[in-house]
Amino acid sequence: MDGTQRVNNLLGQETREQKRKWGKTYWGVGVGATAFPGGVGLVAPTVDLAVYHETETVAVGGDIRLSTGGSGAGEKEGSFEALSVGARYFTSDADSTAFLGGGLSWSGVQLYNGDWDGDGIGFSFCAEGGVEALRTYKTRLVVGVRATLPVYQVEPSYIHPSFSGGIAPPTPEKKYVVPISLAVTFMF
Repeated sequence: MDGTQRVNNLLGQETREQKRKWGKTYWGVGVGATAFPGGVGLVAPTVDLAVYHETETVAVGGDIRLSTGGSGAGEKEGSFEALSVGARYFTSDADSTAFLGGGLSWSGVQLYNGDWDGDGIGFSFCAEGGVEALRTYKTRLVVGVRATLPVYQVEPSYIHPSFSGGIAPPTPEKKYVVPISLAVTFMF
């Protein structure tokens, strides 16, 4: 019987949730990690706050992701903030199913790497994939990976003082950084 349980075919005592029409809003809190490819070699802790309205096959909503961290020795630091809206498509109606999604976000990235400091802020596109489990329960567990693709670059704001003394400092270059975050979010 476990193999035939779907979110749309369980009735009465067979289900662990109250009878209802499809479509419910879920709030979520999660934790994870964000990497900064193209920036500093650093992975920062992440907090995810989400709200999604889900039906059997799609979810529409948004979230806030906040990441900040350093190397411990103060040599590398990075932070990332994003306010995102988007949609997810569920590949099946099973209790646990994969999803693909995308959307838009307003995001910011700040990086420090010893002799280079920079930040950027603006619009981004985001693409994500993952698994949503426990869909026949009142709560859900979402494990997902998201790439945030900014339409801006991180611009330098600091050149290390060791470049003084009669020698002109090199022109600092802009960096295109794609934050990639992994989050485990509990939806209720």
